[in-house]
Amino acid sequence: MDLPADRGLIAPVALAFFLAVFWLPLPLDLGLIGLTLGAAAAVLLAPEAGRSPWPWPDLLVVVFSATLALSIARSGHPQLSLLLSSPFIPAVLIYLLLSRFVPAARGRWQVVVGLGLAAGWLASIVLLGAVLYRVDPVSLINQLAIPVLVVPNDVLLLSTCVPLILAAAFAAKTTGGTFVGLLSVALCLLAMVAVNSRAALLAAAIGVGIVLALVVGRRAWRILMWGAAGLFALDGVRGFPLLAKFAQTPACEPRLPLWGAALRLWSERPLLGYGAHNYRDLYRDRVESLALPVCSLTDGRITPWPHNLFLELLSSQGLVGALALMALLAWGVNRSFRTARHAGATDRLLAAGLLGAFAAFVVAALLELTLLRYWVVIMTATLVGLAATLTVPPAPPAGAAQ
Repeated sequence: MDLPADRGLIAPVALAFFLAVFWLPLPLDLGLIGLTLGAAAAVLLAPEAGRSPWPWPDLLVVVFSATLALSIARSGHPQLSLLLSSPFIPAVLIYLLLSRFVPAARGRWQVVVGLGLAAGWLASIVLLGAVLYRVDPVSLINQLAIPVLVVPNDVLLLSTCVPLILAAAFAAKTTGGTFVGLLSVALCLLAMVAVNSRAALLAAAIGVGIVLALVVGRRAWRILMWGAAGLFALDGVRGFPLLAKFAQTPACEPRLPLWGAALRLWSERPLLGYGAHNYRDLYRDRVESLALPVCSLTDGRITPWPHNLFLELLSSQGLVGALALMALLAWGVNRSFRTARHAGATDRLLAAGLLGAFAAFVVAALLELTLLRYWVVIMTATLVGLAATLTVPPAPPAGAAQ
């Protein structure tokens, strides 16, 4: 029996379904089941992409996974750490599906559209809740009860998606597609303002700026200025709560003791770290030994992570694990940049969106992210996997321009 001609869409459909479902108020198992079935169907039926990025980034994925497994084994609570690390199962499936079974441009954009629709929906729910409840961001997030929104700064998920959605809007072949993409971008930005997330707006601004600079050139500054003016006006209508957060004294930044504690833990065990999810039990003793401003030590809440993804990895998985992830992100940035800067590249718009998304993710990682968040693991695998699908144009031969 002949297989259907569109069997190459098996993997993209499974990925788009999972990426659109995992941040809905539904059991996470539903999306994982769909992703697993899609992966199995792709292995049995779908054609492979015909190329492999081995040894980069596959080798880095293996190294990072090995350090993660070792950190779980060395954790003070290995069973809990194993449970908290379960998002890496769908993450590996996402990476393998993207890098092996999504060769066509249609499939890649289908994955991005799945992200864009989910981001627009999530932003709409946040905005609707903000208008209806008129409460502080923490209470709003608690009342919405959406699994990927644990704290207001989890709208960083939207800031990571915005550059990709913007690239999809530019790539859309219909006016309706462009409108939906730009509407989703606007909703995401407004949701960040609604929950007063400085980190999310900063990350989104950098990511959007990169996409605009690559796609529209010098007009990017004018677009960014008008967008910033609009967001400023909206914040003014609300009494400038977001501007007040930006005006806080840097010396009293509550992240300073958390960062210092993570660095101290890493200095004590630099190679392999203290083990997964041990930061919560160890950081308070290290904070007390740091000479920091008194005003930055007023947060008495228990904090399970240092609000910096790279410092979290240094303290838990050591230099080996942190370098593996940083090298993986650097590989994705380099691959996206080489494709985006080539005017004749067929993947130029997707590469521009990816470059902006990687930049937003790195900014978010420096200010907030943690592997305790399900979406952080999923988005890392999605970005790196999409970068693996890019077709990097060959470098021109030496002297060709002469």
